[in-house]
Amino acid sequence: MKPRFGLNPDTPRSRAKQIAIAAAVALGIAWSLAPRTTASAKAAVGARNGEIVFAVGQDPTRQQLDGSFLEFNLFSVSPTGEGLRQITSAPGVEISPAWAPDGLRIAFSGGPNLYASMDIQIVEVASGETINLTNSPTSDEYSPDWSPDGKRLVFASALNAPLALPYPAHTVTNDYDLYVMNADGREVQRLTESTDWDSYPAWSPSGDWIAYMRDGSIALISPDGSKTRLLVNQLELGQGLYDPEWSPDGRKLLFATAAPDTFEIPLLPCACDSDVWVVNVDGSGLRNLTAKSDAHEYAAAWSPDGRRIVFTSNRTGARQPYLMNPDGSNVVPLIDLQLDSGGAGLDWGPRP
Repeated sequence: MKPRFGLNPDTPRSRAKQIAIAAAVALGIAWSLAPRTTASAKAAVGARNGEIVFAVGQDPTRQQLDGSFLEFNLFSVSPTGEGLRQITSAPGVEISPAWAPDGLRIAFSGGPNLYASMDIQIVEVASGETINLTNSPTSDEYSPDWSPDGKRLVFASALNAPLALPYPAHTVTNDYDLYVMNADGREVQRLTESTDWDSYPAWSPSGDWIAYMRDGSIALISPDGSKTRLLVNQLELGQGLYDPEWSPDGRKLLFATAAPDTFEIPLLPCACDSDVWVVNVDGSGLRNLTAKSDAHEYAAAWSPDGRRIVFTSNRTGARQPYLMNPDGSNVVPLIDLQLDSGGAGLDWGPRP
């Protein structure tokens, strides 16, 4: 069966071109980074814990609100904050990274403009070779996540909605739904079909459920779409809820909260007091892990061994990755990037 979005998945991006682009990008972004390893960050090292990937770019406060001048690339670092390396280097926007279960590949959303022609892509970490799986010029695809066996991907798309409009109109006019496809871009199937905004999908470790944001609340859906249930209603907290992430044992979910008029666009500046929460998969045990901070905190992910959590915070001004225990204690910076990382998604991968 041919890929639904018209891509030849066997054609990789030229590595030579990536190297040339990387040199240009590095002058203004990448090599200005100055990592500082903290001794307490070394507690995050475990036999199962691989590298942490996140998006780094120019300060979004200096960019146009339509996203046209935003530039983000993916970088990874060890759990100790050492060994910073650039993973992607294409011009434009590369965000929402998700490690494959084998720890060798990263799925992400990338394109020339944050609000136009964003596609689901995969990069081979060792070689830097990238393939575009969706290649859909008339719609945007965001927030990919892998099935536990690494054979499929779930993502959000406005494929069946009108062409994306400039910010902020696109966030309220487009009907985003969830889709599932094979890891080679074939066999695309629509998972949700509603007037709600369905996004930020996360596949459970058992493979039985996909957690996602459903119009500002956290919901669960089976991979075939036959079963759904609401997990946390945004009315319970009085804020928008988004970006759920499963614990490695599948018993808990992290998610972020923010004011309803700001949580839709986490890349852009936000003065809101957003937080990282945790909840049991049965809906009990709801707890704010970052309640003691007045900063903007979100984009959280578990370590593969479940002993630490990485998240984004602007508690020192710029948005940077931090580490904390699963109960919210022992918060330490992962790395000092010397600039605003943008909070454009992160993930903690397994050792390959």
